[in-house]
Amino acid sequence: AASADQEPRIMPPAPIGLPSPVMPKAPVIAPPPPLIEWIVASDLSGPPPAREWLVPDMIPMSTVTLLYGDGGTGKSLIALQLSVATVLGSIWLNRMPLKGRVLYFSAEDDQNEIHRRLSSIARSYGVQTSDLSALTIANMAGKDALLASVGKKTGVMSPSKLLSDLETGIMIHKPHLIVLDTLADIYPGNENDRAQVRHFVGM
Repeated sequence: AASADQEPRIMPPAPIGLPSPVMPKAPVIAPPPPLIEWIVASDLSGPPPAREWLVPDMIPMSTVTLLYGDGGTGKSLIALQLSVATVLGSIWLNRMPLKGRVLYFSAEDDQNEIHRRLSSIARSYGVQTSDLSALTIANMAGKDALLASVGKKTGVMSPSKLLSDLETGIMIHKPHLIVLDTLADIYPGNENDRAQVRHFVGM
């Protein structure tokens, strides 16, 4: 009831003929994809797709390849030579790599050492370092170059912020070849733990 000094409030009538408001429907949540992809062998008819190689019969495309050997035997130098050969489309170890851009993540050799090696490699190919614009180098020597971290309690491996930055660089440069040098600098897990190694490679 209204008091003596207040006027009664009159509410306007509801509009006639307007439809009732429609309540929004709940979003449809798609089911998660199955964990197993089943393939029927009979569906694999016809000739199989040809394997793509960066270096014929040695380094396949879209595959993680490990260059290993004892310390001080020249693995980083061979990888840098491969990088230059890929950029130039020139012979490497008596094979012709697919020509394309290269991203070289260097966590071992500093900029001066890379400069000296690149100058020597370029001379051997009859070019100058100024001709290697398709080779981009991440200078990570002396820095934290780990691409993942391992939980102390769970042992679960998680990608690092640096890996995200590396993926951004890959999207920008679109390389044919990515060199990560060296494994000891980028991998935080136990090299003898197969589960950790597979998880890291799959990241």
